[in-house]
Amino acid sequence: MLLADIGHYESEHFTIDLLANLLEQKFPNFAVLKTGVNTNPVQYF
Repeated sequence: MLLADIGHYESEHFTIDLLANLLEQKFPNFAVLKTGVNTNPVQYF
């Protein structure tokens, strides 16, 4: 069994490009804008 405890940011960080590409393919007449901000608001010690 594999268990992983990943946070909200870590679980969605790599889906931005995937989701943008999917939206561009499904809706070619709409502009898809991705954020340029890449920050994790949680600081680990």
